[in-house]
Amino acid sequence: MTPRQRPPLRRSIAIRFSVPPARVLDEQSAGTRVAVFGDQWIYPAFGARHHLVPLRVDRNGRVATRTIGDAMEPGELTVDRATFRTNLRDSGVQIVVVLRQPHPGRSGERPSQEIALQTFGDAHLLHRDRATAIFALGP
Repeated sequence: MTPRQRPPLRRSIAIRFSVPPARVLDEQSAGTRVAVFGDQWIYPAFGARHHLVPLRVDRNGRVATRTIGDAMEPGELTVDRATFRTNLRDSGVQIVVVLRQPHPGRSGERPSQEIALQTFGDAHLLHRDRATAIFALGP
């Protein structure tokens, strides 16, 4: 099959679900520090203008010191919620993205980090859909 004969590409699930969340991130101020928990979702975390600062944090909100390899799950929190919030604050995280793309055979359970974020008085939900939740954290 020649390139001209190839069938048109179908939109992928990642593109379909990431467009509204990417818009939310693009609205953030230059230099905003973004942490992502869940599926690997790298390019939108930089912002369309490359104006955001993605941070790689561990499951407990600390700046990561080890590689994650091919891990797609953030893993369960191993600290209490207050410590998780303190770790995010100390890491300078301002925006948290929790991403869990639907996948056949995968549990619909949301990561424990999202559940913890919902309890923080200074975490404001900016976006939620079936795959993504985006929170802005207060100072």
